[in-house]
Amino acid sequence: MTDPVEIVTPVLRADNVWARTIDGFWAAMHSDFEFRQDTTCGFHIHISLDSGQFALPEPKNMAKAVAF
Repeated sequence: MTDPVEIVTPVLRADNVWARTIDGFWAAMHSDFEFRQDTTCGFHIHISLDSGQFALPEPKNMAKAVAF
């Protein structure tokens, strides 16, 4: 039997810590739960700058880091 879940985090700041936070999340999921990843699953994160704007390559690199 599978049960759908949604995990909500606070908005992550675009600093050097956000990627470690996501890596820690997936490590906990893999070590503590049995779950299925397929085309019915979704994952999204919110990342915010403290000030200023993103340069175009930055959000592209963040998306690649989370997806792969």
